[in-house]
Amino acid sequence: MVMFPFSPQERTEFSDQYYSSIGRLLTLASSFEHSIKALALVMEIKINSETLLGNERRYKRLFSKIYKNNTLFKNLREVCEGLGFDGEVKKTLNEARQMRNFVAHELPVIIFDNNDDTLEFTSDGIRKAAVCLATADIVVSTLVNLIMEQEILAEGAGARVRDSIVEWVCELE
Repeated sequence: MVMFPFSPQERTEFSDQYYSSIGRLLTLASSFEHSIKALALVMEIKINSETLLGNERRYKRLFSKIYKNNTLFKNLREVCEGLGFDGEVKKTLNEARQMRNFVAHELPVIIFDNNDDTLEFTSDGIRKAAVCLATADIVVSTLVNLIMEQEILAEGAGARVRDSIVEWVCELE
């Protein structure tokens, strides 16, 4: 038997819709990861603003640490410790971190292997993953806005934003 590096699946209406949703889910997972990096950077700048002011080299070092060297886990841990989160917010963010890792690293392998796990992660699984990631991304965006003393979403608007993100990820047209 000859093994090829990648064997494209037959394109069908279902598979195209499915892969499109997974692509949008991966986009959402990446957004969450970058939001955590932005929050970690904003926190560090806010805390160290006096020492960073006018010191481009120190700022570049900080930026490089957060954006290039730190893992999502490490950035998330520093955010939670820095903000004193030990309850529901920390749980929500950690669940999203785990979901992001699943979407980025495990889901493509499951799909490529085309095994029984693929069937378990159909539209319901994509929806659950999208809800998890969208919820966490909204939490992180709200935290960044609070730290930056910017406007935040009105009460109840977060759920509407989350739902519109989830619908965008899951749309099958």
